[in-house]
Amino acid sequence: HRRAAIAPAPGIAAAADGDVLQRAQDAYVHGRYDDAIDLAKRGMARAPEKAWRVIGASSCFKQDAAGASAAWNALDPRGRDFIEYVCKRNEVPLPDGKPVL
Repeated sequence: HRRAAIAPAPGIAAAADGDVLQRAQDAYVHGRYDDAIDLAKRGMARAPEKAWRVIGASSCFKQDAAGASAAWNALDPRGRDFIEYVCKRNEVPLPDGKPVL
């Protein structure tokens, strides 16, 4: 006999997404930038601003200007300031093609 699959309640799914974003943040802090990006993408629906910040900052550390630019374009001015700061420290150019000074 097969058991019917039971979908988690919406609150449980949302909590799982939040956990994914916390794990993404932890991966970023510990220098596991590929893991951070993968986890942040999985949590994008829950908190896109936080996910894009993790993706952008991780991309800066990886010297991935395209990833950093995608995040920069998706963020509000405060998020953009954060990405600009991280990219400046890592000498990664942003959308205008110049390193942030």
